[in-house]
Amino acid sequence: MKKIIAACGNDCSACPRYINHPYEKTEEELKHTAELWMKIGYRDHIVTSEEISCTGCKPENWCRYRVVKCCEDKKIRTCAECMEYPCNNMLECFEVTKSFEPMCQQVCSDEEYKQLKKAFFEKEKNLSALRFYQKRGFEMARLYRNAVEESRIVKPQIPLTGEDGIPIRHEIELEMYLGEPVLKCKIASLYICVNDMERAIHFYEDFFDMPVTEYDETYSVFDIAGFRFGLFAYQNMKEDHPFGSNCLPSIGVESVDILKGKLDGKEICFPLTRIKDNWVAEFVDSEGNHIEITAPAYKTN
Repeated sequence: MKKIIAACGNDCSACPRYINHPYEKTEEELKHTAELWMKIGYRDHIVTSEEISCTGCKPENWCRYRVVKCCEDKKIRTCAECMEYPCNNMLECFEVTKSFEPMCQQVCSDEEYKQLKKAFFEKEKNLSALRFYQKRGFEMARLYRNAVEESRIVKPQIPLTGEDGIPIRHEIELEMYLGEPVLKCKIASLYICVNDMERAIHFYEDFFDMPVTEYDETYSVFDIAGFRFGLFAYQNMKEDHPFGSNCLPSIGVESVDILKGKLDGKEICFPLTRIKDNWVAEFVDSEGNHIEITAPAYKTN
């Protein structure tokens, strides 16, 4: 699963409380987490599954350090982007977090401690690693899970662990503009309207061969190499939207063979046609949207 770094540096994807799709927890798992939270000292009693479950930090949520609200006010995503980092507030946050680690080591199983360490006790390292490059003009563009493990097959001398025994598994791609763009903007997302969120998610999970990244009954997102492809249940917001070819999302794949496979079983509204150096076709998705799919003409497999 992809890391989800919170404003304070926590990794939500590793947190046993986090329940957003595809990280849903069973009632039994949430009950166990509530009991664990009391044993560690995060709570003074066992709370309900509803109270222990979490869908991510929001400005209106209670937080001793008000990190999300502070980041929102400064129009930044994490503390790593802040000019004042580490402020006294975050230094206190780090110290208080570390104070719970000995108790976790004492009362948790090895697997539980490993999970909590990844979720909470590496927040300072997560922020510091991002900050080193962001200070030099880099921006995080993509995360490649298990890329180092694959590289280790070719180059076995790559160490298994880094500082403090943290496993070396993934690669983060950072990018930096070497010159001023003509227009200082970046198109980072688009969304299409859907009538049935569950049906649309099923359609695009099958099409993209990946689970939905962020699930919400009104707005869900597929993160595709850093580009956010959204599904908007417009009726939940009492909005009126047309369907069809008024807006045409275009999705590129590596070869015409893959393209043909993606078209299999779908309603075609523009047949596969070679246009200059590309193969182009259009299909209708489960919600009536027209979607274009393309592939380079010079690749055949």
